[in-house]
Amino acid sequence: MIHSDNKACEIAEKMRELLRSAEYSKRNEFISSRQAAELYNVSHVTASRALHLLEDDNLLQCRRGALPKIIRRRN
Repeated sequence: MIHSDNKACEIAEKMRELLRSAEYSKRNEFISSRQAAELYNVSHVTASRALHLLEDDNLLQCRRGALPKIIRRRN
C-alpha cells in the first residue's frame, strides 16, 4: 500500500506538469483515470489516486463517469 501511495504521488506530480503545459492551458477537462493509467503505465487504481490527490489540491474536480474538470492551474 505504501508503494502504491508513493507511486500515486509521483504520478500526481507528473500530472501537475501536464496541467501546466500549453496543451491544457485553455482546456476545461483533464484526462481520465484510464487514460492516465495508460499514459503513465500504472494501474487504474494508482491513476485514480493520483487524480484525487490533484482534487485535494483544488486543481481538479473529479466525478464518477465524467472527465475531471480543471478548476485551477498552478503557474
